[in-house]
Amino acid sequence: MGVRYAIAATYLLLTTTIPVFASEPFRQSEAHVHGEAELNVVISENMALLELRSPAVNIIGFEDSPQSDAEWQQVKQAEEALRDSSAVVEFSDAASCVLVKADVHSSFEAEQQAAHNHDEEHAEFEATYTFECSVIDKLESAKLVLFETFPGVSEIRAQVVLPGGQTSSELTADEPNLYF
Repeated sequence: MGVRYAIAATYLLLTTTIPVFASEPFRQSEAHVHGEAELNVVISENMALLELRSPAVNIIGFEDSPQSDAEWQQVKQAEEALRDSSAVVEFSDAASCVLVKADVHSSFEAEQQAAHNHDEEHAEFEATYTFECSVIDKLESAKLVLFETFPGVSEIRAQVVLPGGQTSSELTADEPNLYF
């Protein structure tokens, strides 16, 4: 799995640094927009890798440093919810995809260790997921249930790298399906 993971991780890195289409460059370097999230997907061999980035306000309703224990609890609950991939994405059943690894980070983590700098950018959440799919040829779609879990997310800009090419989509709560 190590070599396949490295290859797929390289694809993921490339999708975050080069445009998918010359006319529609990847907008990750722009300031974030409330309600919008970004999703990068790489499908390679029997693996599906996902990277999700969202402004914290979409996930927990605020993006400045938590001011109370209750707000810190909201951050922890959001991180737990994001670790549960079924709260984020559902793949076509026929592909038999199983979560292998999930990593979730927020920019609040650094704030717990250092004093908050009010000149910093607003906080974000980032989650990465690695799935093994035993019947990858049957992986035809993914439903982004993130819209149901976190209603503050209104649009997801998705970029997908497949063995046969690349594509991009804009997903909404009304149109939450990503087709491969």
